[in-house]
Amino acid sequence: MRVFKADVLVVGSGGAGLRAAIEAKRSDAKVILASKTPIGHGNCTTYSGGGSAAAIEGLSEKEHFEITMKTGRSLNNENLVRVLVKEAPKELLGLRDFGVRLRTQRGSVTCEGKFPIVGLGYTKPLADTVWKMGIEVHEHLMILELIKEDNRIAGAMGFDFHKGEFVAFDTKSIILATGGGGALYFRTDNPIHTTGDGYTLAFNLGLALQDMEFVQFYPLGTAEPNLPVHIVDTNFADEGLILNSKGENIPEKYGITAKPIAVQARDLLSRAITMEVVNGLGVDEAVLLDITKVAKERIEATNQKEMLMRTLHALERPIRIAPVCHHFMGGVAINPKCETAIEGLYAAGEVTGGIHGANRMGGNALSDIFVFGAIAGKQASQYTKCVEAIGIDEKTLKEKATETAEIASYGKKSKKRKTPNDLMKEIKLLMWRKVGILRSEEKLREALGQIQEIREERVPIISAEKPRELLATLEIMNGLVVAEIVARSALHREESRGAHYREDYPEQNDGKWLNNTIIIKRGAKPEITSRPLVDN
Repeated sequence: MRVFKADVLVVGSGGAGLRAAIEAKRSDAKVILASKTPIGHGNCTTYSGGGSAAAIEGLSEKEHFEITMKTGRSLNNENLVRVLVKEAPKELLGLRDFGVRLRTQRGSVTCEGKFPIVGLGYTKPLADTVWKMGIEVHEHLMILELIKEDNRIAGAMGFDFHKGEFVAFDTKSIILATGGGGALYFRTDNPIHTTGDGYTLAFNLGLALQDMEFVQFYPLGTAEPNLPVHIVDTNFADEGLILNSKGENIPEKYGITAKPIAVQARDLLSRAITMEVVNGLGVDEAVLLDITKVAKERIEATNQKEMLMRTLHALERPIRIAPVCHHFMGGVAINPKCETAIEGLYAAGEVTGGIHGANRMGGNALSDIFVFGAIAGKQASQYTKCVEAIGIDEKTLKEKATETAEIASYGKKSKKRKTPNDLMKEIKLLMWRKVGILRSEEKLREALGQIQEIREERVPIISAEKPRELLATLEIMNGLVVAEIVARSALHREESRGAHYREDYPEQNDGKWLNNTIIIKRGAKPEITSRPLVDN
């Protein structure tokens, strides 16, 4: 097995990973960047709308802080939020140094890009900078396991699914920047490889994950038959009308008054839309976004004009909408230096928890990844100057590679072989129906039973003989871990708050549940508790 050595290994090449790699290299560290996809592509940053929230053009840091905390239903880590609002203006505007072209207005910074990959306006210049700086890059590589000695990071093992070989990394520090797990849901705007790998890596290493029940659904996802799913610009939720099949105004019907509604109340709006469809009279029930009276010039001024005017004909008729899985608020617990509970292991971006609380304010995701990506890169680099590498045991690596390679023999002796694609679709439907927007004890317990059944009965009959099939199987195994963590966390929190809604506990209960949900691996089983809100 080939072993690569570095000071800092960055796992993931979305906005957080690219920014972390650049900052670590700027601080004179030897950096390796490992990515499942070509760097700067196939990540949520690239497929974002490009808008980042920041205290600029008349929005104060105090206002940004207060909106973030209010939207997060007060579960946010205040120290992390203060770092976010303080550093966002400088960090976002500083992206121009890497060739990112930006527009600014009150409270936001937006990159220039073309729909539906507007965020490529961020990731392409950053990826070009990575190459120019001479950072060592390993694409088409999935990190399978992090390796520690005592409570200090020592390295990692990965699988290169283009070459079909296992590789190892002997490194002083690691930055997790793997993104979220939105691809585990049937309706999502996340790329297909967003399967929660970082959550599983951290969980298996014994790290605590927090607030994993809070999965954000974006309310304005297109739902036209036989057309791809895209998200519609947040502004049209306020400029147009959101109606049920009877013509009732949904925000008015459910008493949703926050503005802009798709920025500050996307949890409530997603829930209301879902309730309308679930409680509808028949299969043709739909929720409609009517922007037919919005000025043509207004639509033409957006980067979605082709989709709205030519594909959906939105000036001529209302369009069908339904929520899509968009963002995970929970994740690895970090402090303001992006440090985790394991020495030498850092995390940044959607893989972390604490910043967004129970519901993320629109625009804060990109601010989060760039602010904390830069912090993680700098801190990891500084750490490596003070320590010597531990080294990783070759025998351990071979054992771990053998265990993983055995997955390729799954299904060979079975007459009921399943493809990874079949099984992933089953997981996506399960998560959408049982661990989605409307939850209950009954649904969540059914989900946990089905997750275990899939793990025990379906995974062993997967056909995974080719490298890409092995990759897909590994993503399924990670996805099942994340699915169980989300379901158990949602079952634990017996209230409704932010993006987590329990039909059997429909009210927010600050007296009992104004705390963080913590889940950690103890032996072979997860242990779940509530922790009082604390600042790191």
